[in-house]
Amino acid sequence: AQHLAEGRIGEGDPQAGIVFGSGLGDHHAVAGSRDRGFQQSQAFEIFAANREGVVARIEPRAIGHGIIALGGGRTAVEDTVDPTVGFVISARPGDRVTAGEPLATVFARDADGIAAGMAALREAITIADLAPQALPLVSHRVTAEGVTELGPAVSAV
Repeated sequence: AQHLAEGRIGEGDPQAGIVFGSGLGDHHAVAGSRDRGFQQSQAFEIFAANREGVVARIEPRAIGHGIIALGGGRTAVEDTVDPTVGFVISARPGDRVTAGEPLATVFARDADGIAAGMAALREAITIADLAPQALPLVSHRVTAEGVTELGPAVSAV
């Protein structure tokens, strides 16, 4: 989150965040080089936690719809894709956050894109009082006889 707040995305731990989109603001974080001449987004804004708690979920479908709304994805083959828009999400499920803490950055073409991106992140990122219970690694067993639900107590071993 510190790199996000200081605009140093791409420096330090490469596992520090999730990058959605392609060109984005600091393109070397995605492409590995500052010398390729990639365009940068025209606008960006930090998305901050609206309250204290634990990041319970980041909904991937809402993120995907948000990228499409920004112009970074397609709904039809003939749609053009803007490689300068997208999200950098530094928060992960299970992270404890405080109100106002940066969770993500929206990269967009303009203020309308920023608004669409912020709305998508509000829908996608859930902050709860407690960490969610981990899902089982194996939930069902498929055999020639059929599918059996294993339940939450079964481990992957």
